[in-house]
Amino acid sequence: MLTQFSNNPMKKSRILPMSMFQRIQNSLQSNTNLVKNFVALGILQATNFLIPLMTFPYLVRIVGMEKFGIISYGLTILTYLIAVADYGFNLSATRLVSIHRNDSKKLSELFANVMTTKLILFGLSVTIMGILCLTVERVQAQSIAYMLGLLCVLGNVLMPVWFFQGIEQMKVITYANLVAKIIQLGLLFIYVKHEDDYIFVLGLYGFANVVSGLYSIRLAVTKYQIHIHFSNLYKVWEQLKNGWYFFSSTLTISIANTATVIILGYFVSNTEIGYYSLAEKIVFVAWMILGSYSQAIYPTICKLAQQSFNEVYKFVKKVTLPLIVLTGLSCCIVYAFSGEIIKLIAGHQVDKAAYLLRILVVVPFVVALNIPPYQILLAYDYKKVYSALFNGSALVNVILCTALVSIWGVVGAAVCMVIIQTFITLSLYIVLAFKLKHLVEITDLRESKANI
Repeated sequence: MLTQFSNNPMKKSRILPMSMFQRIQNSLQSNTNLVKNFVALGILQATNFLIPLMTFPYLVRIVGMEKFGIISYGLTILTYLIAVADYGFNLSATRLVSIHRNDSKKLSELFANVMTTKLILFGLSVTIMGILCLTVERVQAQSIAYMLGLLCVLGNVLMPVWFFQGIEQMKVITYANLVAKIIQLGLLFIYVKHEDDYIFVLGLYGFANVVSGLYSIRLAVTKYQIHIHFSNLYKVWEQLKNGWYFFSSTLTISIANTATVIILGYFVSNTEIGYYSLAEKIVFVAWMILGSYSQAIYPTICKLAQQSFNEVYKFVKKVTLPLIVLTGLSCCIVYAFSGEIIKLIAGHQVDKAAYLLRILVVVPFVVALNIPPYQILLAYDYKKVYSALFNGSALVNVILCTALVSIWGVVGAAVCMVIIQTFITLSLYIVLAFKLKHLVEITDLRESKANI
């Protein structure tokens, strides 16, 4: 990130904005494939956001709060198993596909290596779920529903997102994902009409993804001349070694995002889990919006970081201050109408879920506050510092959540989320304060070179 400009860096930095925008415009005009990928990614994100938003209220009303809690608990387990089967290939394998995109023989070998590895990891996931169904009482009671849910893991294994992303043909995955979500939506409305039908929900989620995954593989074989075969164990071991760092990072993120529901499973009823999941998912909608905004401004911050920290500071202040104010006002509105929002989604008044929502509604505001230090630290390549902070927070979250849930139940889980997110935000600002001197020195160094 902090590469030096040759000869006269400051002089070049002054003309960078106009030339950069001109280059982007020329690039977009000459590279229609890039534009298509941007559009495809936008549709993909919108689909992943809107379809669950449509099914979420329907499930709560049809199967009830207790069964919704069972489904949420199962989805949490499946999230871990998907992380195991995926093994970070969407990052590691994507890079290799991009490098060898013009070598069909190499692509076929890589496709075989990754898919063979993922199928073996799927077998491991099935084994893990089988052990849980035999040894954990809560899972054993819902073993049929959760075993059917393994189709979600299989669908993830079969969907070669990493391949199409590497060859910059994300429109294929977008179409496949859109078809899968539409199938999923139709199957839910057709087959889930009574409370007892909750047992099929996870399986229906997975079935749609399996169909989409098989179609994507067929397309890779026919359109891109990929030859399907199984790799030997040595090639599998190589893939496991290459993807270890990405796997560990992905698994940490999954643990941080979903550990609360697993912990709740040891202390409270399925109905209580349903209350918490209902409130949490409303908060996560706002969280996703903030995440999209953060991704949108990140490239600009990275560009300005090559020029001057003062420019970064002014830009961040300009674009994030209105966001923080707007988020704060939105949180106040949600707090004031929490009962009505829960009633609108659940179909009836659920006081416990409304109370949890009033606690959790603080989280989006706290997350909005941490966007400035988070973006600045990453723009200046302090990834290790942030990674260490995040991993430490995940560990603290598990310990603190267990303690608070054992005392206050689902209320303790909500309080824990607020505490952890506040801790992360304060820590980011503290780290940025310590790094501030170095960032200013970088700017001074560039200015002094410019004056030579």
